[in-house]
Amino acid sequence: MRKSSIEILRFLCALAVVFFHVGGIKELWPTWLYVVFAPIAEVPIPVFIIITGYMSFNNTKNRGVYYIITCLYYYLLFLGVETLLNIDNNSFEFKSILKGGSRWWYLWSMIPVYILGPIFNIISKSLTKRQLLFFIVVLFIIFYSLSRIKYDFPPSAGNVLYLSCGYFVGTWLKKHENDVSLKIRLNCSYAYILLMTLCEIIIFAITNYVDDSPVGPHVLVLAIAIFTIFNNLNIKNKKIYNFLGMLALPIYLFHYSFFEKLLKYLYPLISNLNSNLILLILLLSTSLVIFIFCAIIIYPMNYATKYTNKLMLLIYFKIINKNKAIKAIDQKK
Repeated sequence: MRKSSIEILRFLCALAVVFFHVGGIKELWPTWLYVVFAPIAEVPIPVFIIITGYMSFNNTKNRGVYYIITCLYYYLLFLGVETLLNIDNNSFEFKSILKGGSRWWYLWSMIPVYILGPIFNIISKSLTKRQLLFFIVVLFIIFYSLSRIKYDFPPSAGNVLYLSCGYFVGTWLKKHENDVSLKIRLNCSYAYILLMTLCEIIIFAITNYVDDSPVGPHVLVLAIAIFTIFNNLNIKNKKIYNFLGMLALPIYLFHYSFFEKLLKYLYPLISNLNSNLILLILLLSTSLVIFIFCAIIIYPMNYATKYTNKLMLLIYFKIINKNKAIKAIDQKK
């Protein structure tokens, strides 16, 4: 069941990814606008996976097949969109997009996590609060000691390990968040967000350095703080909010394809403006274009995914029933 406050968070995190990539281009890097909101730009991936663990905690069905079908349809659409957008680009090579690009590392890496989700839920339910917390800490220590994120295909074991850690954080929150009073959780969350923002500003003012890595432990804590705030917003469930949440995945996957075109044609027209204003214009224009695109494709993509999954289940059960019938006949003989 969708929760509107969480769907709004998904949508905002997708826009934060757009902000992350727009503000990170060499023509603008770094602007004060980016520095101030850098902590928000860091957290989308950890927030996405925490949401997945939190919302899937009580799910006993394996969603791996459905997710793979989703990946397949979006991948085919991506190949088509990239080809069309680069039809006038003489240097474009189709093989260069076959891996999906660096933004797709999350999509590929989540396949094992979705397949293992029911097992992760069993582990989370079988461990006590402290045992599960200790287990999460150990996994993170292993990741930070031995692994790193690979922004390419195929995904590395480190990718899967990092996302699995985030999934377990989500299940821990689902199971134990109410052990701490809501007032304390919210106060700590707001205080940490403010602290992170001030640290970014001070560090940049002194060293001209911006920490926008999405995998640091401080970023995970920030993701937990933001998730806690949104999860406790008293927002009435509405279809429009759930619709926005559905757009998060295609926005994440396709925004850069359109941004590259806008950067090519729009940037020369505004290059003389203040860099913060350029960032704002590029962000708003990219967000508008990708929003329209995703609003058009979301229902056909969901429809295709849903009914392909139903078809595969139908074929699967027919095969199972046929095998059972054959065995029954053999036993009678």
